[in-house]
Amino acid sequence: MIKKILIHTMDHNKQYEYFRRLSSHQLSKDFEIYYMVHKADKLIQKNQYLYLNRIQSRINIEKRLIKISSKNKELNVYIKNRLLSLFFNKYKTKYDKSKLDYIDSYFSGLMEDIPNTVGNIVYIDNINNNKELIEKINPDLIVVVGAPFIRSDIVNLDCKKINLHIGYLPNYRGLKTIEWAVLNKDFGRIGYTIHELTNELDGGGIIKRRNIKVDEKNFDFKAVYAEL
Repeated sequence: MIKKILIHTMDHNKQYEYFRRLSSHQLSKDFEIYYMVHKADKLIQKNQYLYLNRIQSRINIEKRLIKISSKNKELNVYIKNRLLSLFFNKYKTKYDKSKLDYIDSYFSGLMEDIPNTVGNIVYIDNINNNKELIEKINPDLIVVVGAPFIRSDIVNLDCKKINLHIGYLPNYRGLKTIEWAVLNKDFGRIGYTIHELTNELDGGGIIKRRNIKVDEKNFDFKAVYAEL
C-alpha cells in the first residue's frame, strides 16, 4: 500500500503552479508527500541525450559549445540561440530577445513563498548524491518530474518508481522531444508519457501515454509546452 510519496523535480518557475495545485489536491490529504527539488544550472540540458533522436550533423558542435559555456557567460545567449534555432529557424520563426527572456524566466528559480505553501521540501544539487536522504524518507513511491539521468543505485531502491516524461515514448526519449517531433513532421506523436523508472533512459513499461492536438501550420511551441 502506498502511503508516502517522494516527488523529485527541477527548480524552475513552471513547477510553482504544479506545487500549489498538488498541495490543495485530495492527493495531499490522502498521502504523505515529500518534494526533492533539484536546484539546476540553466544549462543542465546538455546534449548527450540528443543521439537518441537521431540528428547527428550538429551534435559535436553543440556539445563543445555547452562544455565551454560553463566558463564563459558571454556564450550563454549564443548557445541558447544555437540550440533552439536548429528548430525555430526551420519554421521561419524569428529567434529574438523575447524567446531568450522566456527561457531565462523558465529557469529563474522557484518563488520564495513555496515553502510556506507546500511543506516537506528539500533542495538538492543532484538526486544521485542523495541516496541516504531518500532512504531516510523511505517512500513507497518515487515520482520523477524532470531529472538528470538517475544512477542504478537510486533506481534499484526498494520502492515503486515512475517518471513523467514530456515526450511520446518510445519514439522520443531524452530532451527536446517536442522539437524533434516537429523536425520530423511527426505531429501525431507530441505528448507525454508516464512510465516505470528503470536503468534504461526513458525506458520501462508505459503506464499512460497521451498525444495532444496541435496546429501544424501555425505551430506554437510555447502553447504546446503550456498544455503539457
